Amino acid sequence: MSEIIETIKKELRNQTTVPYFGLGIFEGTKTKEGEQMPFDSDSMILTLNNGRPMSQRLMFEYSRAAMHLEERRGVDYLRQLVNHVYTKDYAPTPLHKAVLNMMPRYIIDTNRDPKLQELLAFEPHCLILGKSRITAEKDRFELYEYDVENKKYFLVEEEALDDAKKIL
Repeated sequence: MSEIIETIKKELRNQTTVPYFGLGIFEGTKTKEGEQMPFDSDSMILTLNNGRPMSQRLMFEYSRAAMHLEERRGVDYLRQLVNHVYTKDYAPTPLHKAVLNMMPRYIIDTNRDPKLQELLAFEPHCLILGKSRITAEKDRFELYEYDVENKKYFLVEEEALDDAKKIL
């Protein structure tokens, strides 16, 4: 097992593997108030639904449950729920720190938490945000560059990726 881990570390450092963070990164992570962060589909659904399970069809995966809540209560309601979950204060996971220490150029994070951005607050980077809504635009993403001095993200063109040291 340690041989596999060493291979992954080497690939991350050599930029031949891109780390991908999903809900599982939060397993065992507690907020400062002692609440468990959602770390799988079931725990996310229970968190979004005030601890109550949903129908078996909706409990299959949290994206179905989220779409159900969105259809019933609206996008703003769902956005509020997700923001409530991920704005709670918690320490970065050991994996967050370990991967950043290996300095990969690219990191894919499918979670809605801002922890990676907080950890990169003192170095320039680009942030690519996917758009899930159908729009008239050809691109289904927005590209932002982080200004370290002003501590803000600014919308930029794709060419900014050419010079970016880190891309989230």
